[in-house]
Amino acid sequence: MIQFDTQHFFNRINQGVDPKEQYRPSKEVMEFLDCTKPIVISCAPRQSGKSQAGAYKVILDKEQGLLLPNKLWWIAGPEYESAAKEFRYIVDAFRKLNIVNDKNIKNGSVKYADKPRNGNLCLVLPNGSQVIGKTCEKPSSLQGESLNGLLMSETAQIFDEQIWHRYLRETLSVRNGRAIFPTTPDVRAVWLRELWEDGEANPDGDIGCFHWPITSNPQYPREKYERDLKRYGYDHPYFQEQNLGLWVYYSGRVYREFQKETHVIEPFDIPNEWRRIRAIDFGHRDPFVCLWLAVGPDKEVFCYREYYQAGLSTTIHARRIQKLQGDEHITYSVADPTARQLIADLASHGVKCSGANNDRDSGKEQMVNYLLPHEGFKPQYPEGFSIDHWEEKGGGYPKLYVFKTCTNTVKEFMNWRWKDPPSDGIEGMKERTVGADHAMDALRYGMMTRPSSYKPPVLHSKNTTAWIHKQHRMERWNQTRIGYSGREYG
Repeated sequence: MIQFDTQHFFNRINQGVDPKEQYRPSKEVMEFLDCTKPIVISCAPRQSGKSQAGAYKVILDKEQGLLLPNKLWWIAGPEYESAAKEFRYIVDAFRKLNIVNDKNIKNGSVKYADKPRNGNLCLVLPNGSQVIGKTCEKPSSLQGESLNGLLMSETAQIFDEQIWHRYLRETLSVRNGRAIFPTTPDVRAVWLRELWEDGEANPDGDIGCFHWPITSNPQYPREKYERDLKRYGYDHPYFQEQNLGLWVYYSGRVYREFQKETHVIEPFDIPNEWRRIRAIDFGHRDPFVCLWLAVGPDKEVFCYREYYQAGLSTTIHARRIQKLQGDEHITYSVADPTARQLIADLASHGVKCSGANNDRDSGKEQMVNYLLPHEGFKPQYPEGFSIDHWEEKGGGYPKLYVFKTCTNTVKEFMNWRWKDPPSDGIEGMKERTVGADHAMDALRYGMMTRPSSYKPPVLHSKNTTAWIHKQHRMERWNQTRIGYSGREYG
């Protein structure tokens, strides 16, 4: 079969096509087509031509493409209809190259079936290469083959990470195959987001990451792009996700106010005089979570440590918590109020805590209030760090930060979402959310205590009226709030 370089290929498929409808790949798309890394991810908005680019990469890949002899590719989608889109782009390209035509189909040198409803998507070329459509609805059907390449259609709509990690990845190992993931960002595809982050963090590694804006599609109305830009601004998360194809995790997130570049900071030494709070969410099959929060001089809150572990006993959790905090003074500790026996069990092992305020709606409002910028506010610690993202908009700084070492807390912030974002304007209850929320619950317990800053105590001479009144107040408080007496927590 005739070989084509990239430019010759596009010249051929554009022959006889109206100039306004010709496929003219942008610089970013050409870099994507030329990439030879084992995993290639293209993240782009809808209507940006990502599916067409993915299909052309299956054809043009320099090491595994269909133009080479005896290559086996799968197109795997959430269902057969999804895989059919890229499949038809491939068939259409080979028709324009005059390889797939009625004569070749009739004499048997080309075998072709396009019946996605019957589960039959197949193209066999004269050089022995073939591409087959697959559905991820039945993962057991994705085993047993050795592939030269895999194109996953609408990758971010495949939410189960086992589809890739357990079933599809191994099909590429024998032939050193290529995996191509064209997608639009979606908060539900956590596994794909993690692959993307690995690729961006290791540019010399095995994952190539590419994205291009919606304007890469010459047929997309430029005026709509300009309207969205004017309405939202370039930095708005909606514009960046829907028009630029960036992973900003805007749509569907419960705490979409949380942005990693703003709220996740480098660790620093917590000053001894700051108040420290523990917040706990219980779990056995699900993770048991303990978060440590420090309260700054202006009531800004820093989540500086996390303990996140499933499958262990309360005794072991208590020992590990005590080991992690060492001789730190914990001002108070709160936990899930519905787990009274577990609170008592922790206390028997030296980790005392009280039941938290479990008002979910108020808790979410409190979290959002801390995540939003506060006009005129700037954190005092640590010295020298700045968060220009908020200052550029004149909004000041938020009052909640997470140390980058609290990886599970950050991951939950990014991945916890509404199951079905409500169209009626009514915020969803717990059962209407999807994704791990164990650290989110613990953090909400801590924030609902309305953390206050440390204030140096006012010293009174004993037996004065003020001193006696203070003792009476402390006695009444301890009687109603057992467990909040400070140093007894250890």
